[in-house]
Amino acid sequence: YHHIQQGSIILGCDGLQAQGDIFSNSTYSRLTKPHSDLLTATKKALHDSVIQWNWKHIPGHQDNNGIFPLDRWANLNIEADINAKTYRESLPQSAICLPTDLPGEIFIMV
Repeated sequence: YHHIQQGSIILGCDGLQAQGDIFSNSTYSRLTKPHSDLLTATKKALHDSVIQWNWKHIPGHQDNNGIFPLDRWANLNIEADINAKTYRESLPQSAICLPTDLPGEIFIMV
């Protein structure tokens, strides 16, 4: 996207299942899986990228276990969880999610 020709990045995630789905050898995620559209779009973006992608599991909810200080990965994960919850709670009760076009997303009509 920014004409980067080399490099690497570490993708951190607290969901082992999502990590396994994203970094598996299959091209697509099963439609029965939660968020299969996001998983498939992410897999496509990683496949098309010239950058080397690696993953790191970040145990979730580390702020609940009483062990401090937390590392940067844990703090970023906590911040992401707080931001997601704040956004969800800001939506009206009647809000619905509309489909969006994601690069690499697949729609199947049945």
